[in-house]
Amino acid sequence: MQAAEKRMVADRLNAWLERYQPPRYLTTDEALQEEADTLLRVLLRTAPPHGVDLWIGRVLDLLDERARTRAWPMASEVKRAGLDARSQVPVPEGSGCDGDVGSWGWSLKVRARRVNEGAGFGEGDLWGRDALEMLRTGAVSQDVIAQRRRELVARWIEVYGEEAARRRLEEFERLHDGAVRVMEAREGPGRAGLDRGALQEAVARVLDAVAAARGTEGGV
Repeated sequence: MQAAEKRMVADRLNAWLERYQPPRYLTTDEALQEEADTLLRVLLRTAPPHGVDLWIGRVLDLLDERARTRAWPMASEVKRAGLDARSQVPVPEGSGCDGDVGSWGWSLKVRARRVNEGAGFGEGDLWGRDALEMLRTGAVSQDVIAQRRRELVARWIEVYGEEAARRRLEEFERLHDGAVRVMEAREGPGRAGLDRGALQEAVARVLDAVAAARGTEGGV
């Protein structure tokens, strides 16, 4: 796993932990940080060699689904979620099963169709490495990605409220920027197929959509 991917996993895990309560016996900042670092180390040991952004999203979903309290999970729970999520990451192209059902390429085609149709897509289809790959190959256009992001943000506002939706959006934009850095580190500047300036403009447009959706809701 590359350094940028490790930072991305750490950022997403830390953001997730902020939504839960740390153990009461951890009474100092140092103890809290040590516990968070331990959970991160355990999680990183279960990471797949590919599809890290898709994997971490599934890990956090599993932890949410399995949580019985609002407390931080134990290391054993993090390990189990990491391994279970790893088994659900599609095999990438070039592994000997290109185009086969279950392969990464097949998964991207199915997910790109869902994005284009506007049904059944998720965050991992709009931000991160897989979204970049869909954009780069032309399976999905940047206009479609932008539209689906606006639709998803509008749903977040409805479910979580404006401030939580904004935080969630910023988290996924950081994830996406990390994926851009990883791709550029591997393939060279500009090979990610997304201009940095265009990315920042896209962030601003989506944030404007958050405010616009909220204003529309308030005017009803």
